Amino acid sequence: MKLQCYPYRLQFKNPFVLASGTRTFTPSVFLCAQQDGHIGWGEATMPPYVQETQQSVMQFIEQLNLAPINNEQQLNSFFEYLYSMQGNYFAKAAVSNALLSWWTKKQHITLSEYFGLKNTEPLPDCCYTITKGDAVEEKLQEAKDFSLLKIKAGFDGDIDFIKTIAAKSLHAVCIDANRGWENAEVALKKIKQLEGLNIEFIEQPLPTAMHDAMKMLKQHSPFMLIADESFQTMDDLQNIAESFHGINIKLMKCGGAMQAYRIALQAGNMGLKTLLGCMSESSCGVAAAASIQTLMNWVDLDGPLLINNDPFTGINYRQGKVVPGSEVVPIMHMLQQQTIA
Repeated sequence: MKLQCYPYRLQFKNPFVLASGTRTFTPSVFLCAQQDGHIGWGEATMPPYVQETQQSVMQFIEQLNLAPINNEQQLNSFFEYLYSMQGNYFAKAAVSNALLSWWTKKQHITLSEYFGLKNTEPLPDCCYTITKGDAVEEKLQEAKDFSLLKIKAGFDGDIDFIKTIAAKSLHAVCIDANRGWENAEVALKKIKQLEGLNIEFIEQPLPTAMHDAMKMLKQHSPFMLIADESFQTMDDLQNIAESFHGINIKLMKCGGAMQAYRIALQAGNMGLKTLLGCMSESSCGVAAAASIQTLMNWVDLDGPLLINNDPFTGINYRQGKVVPGSEVVPIMHMLQQQTIA
């Protein structure tokens, strides 16, 4: 099995404003897995607030003990070895997704079929993101086919920003505070101001350490509360259930599509709502996520719509749904413009 890394910068069309700051690009590493004439692709995309970097991802991949894989038992044995190691979830996502991509092509099946999911299931609604600094009228026009608007919050004046957008649109609104509401008192005050709006859910209102405050907020909030930064892996589910109504599952956070699939099943058994998210990824990462989207209540997979240099093709958006093509294809001349952020 041959692995080759391609470091890359995914450039935003417009500056991306979050409670934690503004950025114009996101560092990524694309991974090509090749054996027996078949090629698979995976992606690790790291926003600046996470510990992993392009360098750490490539170092992790370089030290892997990856022999040729000739059957499914060997593939599963490698996954056991991969997930037995601590940390490096973004790197694991790239490796796991690249190998699953390679294996499913070798078997002439889709990744959804690998997970036993039927392509006849209805697709969940996808969010379309609007953030501070965007040209709102232009963004609303772009979002006309979507039924969910995701509005980034967590900054001064965010409630007025949300109300302005809500007044211009009939879409349901999903609010992502990105840990930007500093305590439960502030969050409750802001939630009170939002009553009467068509709010689908509020994502990560408080900083991750405020577990007790989140439990109190859950008791008093008229809206569903979804954990993002407070949730990462299966081990977090029990605590999350005490303080949130649901979770944002991201392949980068948990280590790839296989782990995300397992988490979604367990979360559903626990009665938790599930949002399938991404890290402003390319069509490569979003295609892997979309393979399990029918397990979810909602998806937030608009990453390719936010960037202007997607080095893959194969993801489509139709009537506010994510529709993968038959194959996600790399644009090699773009990937070969290697960049270390």
